[in-house]
This record gives sequence, structure tokens and C-alpha cells, in this order.
Amino acid sequence: MKNKICPKCKKELEEVGFAEFMNIKTKETTCENLYFCKSCDNRYKESELKE
Repeated sequence: MKNKICPKCKKELEEVGFAEFMNIKTKETTCENLYFCKSCDNRYKESELKE
């Protein structure tokens, strides 16, 4: 598996774990991996990241 890269600072992201997100408009719940960037202190959902 390829490591995810931070869109802002281009450093490697650390996988934080699995989280559930609820869309307030549609009331749909999705599960996604969460990633954290230590260098720029940002968090990303897997769907926000491009391969």
C-alpha cells in the first residue's frame, strides 16, 4: 500500500484510524480512514486525498 501524502506540505501522512462521519443534509453515515499530518497539523479524510 502506498503512503498518503499531505496536499499542503507534501509530507507523508500518518494513519490515525477509522471514523464515522454523518452528512447532516442527507443523514447518511459513512466510515472513512482518517489521516494526520505532523508537519502542518492538518487532518484529512481518505476521500479528500488524491492518489
